[in-house]
Amino acid sequence: MRTHVWKLLAAALLVLALAVPALPQSGAVFIDILNGKLTSSGATVTTSKPLVDLTQTWNAGGQTFTGMKLDVTDTASAAGSMLIDLQIATVSKFKVDKSGNVTAAGSVTPAAITDRHVFYPAVTHCVADSTNMLTTRVAANDWSFKRTATGAETYNFLCSLTPPFRTGAGKGYKLTALSIAHSITGNALTSGTFTGLATTTYANAVANAVASHGGSITITMPTESSSTPYLTAATIGTPAFMVTASAALTVDFQVVMQAAGGNGIYEFFGLDTTWTEQL
Repeated sequence: MRTHVWKLLAAALLVLALAVPALPQSGAVFIDILNGKLTSSGATVTTSKPLVDLTQTWNAGGQTFTGMKLDVTDTASAAGSMLIDLQIATVSKFKVDKSGNVTAAGSVTPAAITDRHVFYPAVTHCVADSTNMLTTRVAANDWSFKRTATGAETYNFLCSLTPPFRTGAGKGYKLTALSIAHSITGNALTSGTFTGLATTTYANAVANAVASHGGSITITMPTESSSTPYLTAATIGTPAFMVTASAALTVDFQVVMQAAGGNGIYEFFGLDTTWTEQL
């Protein structure tokens, strides 16, 4: 036992001897051998000199490495015991309690989530500029706006995209992909036009302000009749977070049904969207 203690003491003295030449004059390192405690009191510095600055190279593909580890045997401790407590002027700024709960005085920015998908049904999130475009039950759980043309007819659609937007720069939700679910049967359309992806901002005693959103939008609207529905994808040139208060994000497009034959049928099912979320 005595030999073991002397070995620990010798090792501690060696560590201290190696550390002392590198210490600032006002800094100190204390090693408590009996309690297994290392205490470092850093100096006042005018350039960055981290108190703990570690490096290591991992070089074994089959090995699972751990960079830092603390394993506490919690035989008995107060509920407020901390695994980590980082402070400035004795005030905690980041702490992890013994149950793993994390508390940060500032904001925590996790990695962005890029696979948020929302389908906006036409009958609940869109409007048409004519009552001729009827809400129709195609089948159970499958509804659409539907019109069988009796002549040359033009219809405009507006859809509101409604995730919870934020006003902090680079935060909230960013629309990254958009597709229109619709069908054309019978006669082909005369034309289909994607009018725009835009924000409309509302303010008291000020005219509504409409501005394009997402940069250049590339989409080829179909006009040919098809026995199966289309899911027409749009490419959003410059996806951007919605950070404007009192604003709506909307999609606007138009279809023109031709007169010949009077049996063209157009159905609009909704919009399929993909979002990036940044908390």
